[in-house]
Amino acid sequence: SSLGPTSQVYGEPSTLPREELIALYHTLRMQLPQDAPPIIEITSSNRGEGTSTVARDLANAVASTLGLRVLLVVVESREATEPGLESVANGEAAATDVIAPARDGPFYRASLSVFGAGARFLFDSGRMEHVFAELIELVDIVFIDAPPILAEVGSMVLTRCVGGVVLVVEAERTRAPIVEQARRAVEANGGRLLGVVMNKRRYPIPRSIYRRL
Repeated sequence: SSLGPTSQVYGEPSTLPREELIALYHTLRMQLPQDAPPIIEITSSNRGEGTSTVARDLANAVASTLGLRVLLVVVESREATEPGLESVANGEAAATDVIAPARDGPFYRASLSVFGAGARFLFDSGRMEHVFAELIELVDIVFIDAPPILAEVGSMVLTRCVGGVVLVVEAERTRAPIVEQARRAVEANGGRLLGVVMNKRRYPIPRSIYRRL
């Protein structure tokens, strides 16, 4: 079976400039090796740095501007209330059963619960590769909205299964040693760091003037 049409009921508009999001996407794709799956994990070192906003806005911009089939996977650190990709990994469902059109943009959504003993599939690289292989048959690009990598083992383990990782850093809040610790954690686990996104930057003069400088 195939995925149905995306929803036309959108939520709040993006808080990030669309042209910057599209430029970010192209940069990330250029950083991905040709043999790497088009799956990008978006995470941070601390909570509250805006990872979910960046992931959602990136999915929205790429789908609506470039017309690509985009899947946003939201990693949940709690017991699933409905079947997600963990059900696919455990052989209980097909990917098309747990993917649905998003209500906040022209892309698709799916959840992935990494809660408790049921998340043992994360440590079986063969099972995760099978799940991701199913996903990239259905869509053009997968973004994973993951919890902080220094706080959640699920985010850490996923880094070795995806094509690359992006760290979201809150400007003027997250200290360089913490970002460096997160970078080392990604690479020590076998992941590939594609880049860092500086989020929540404060502009003392209008952003439009910065673009002309």
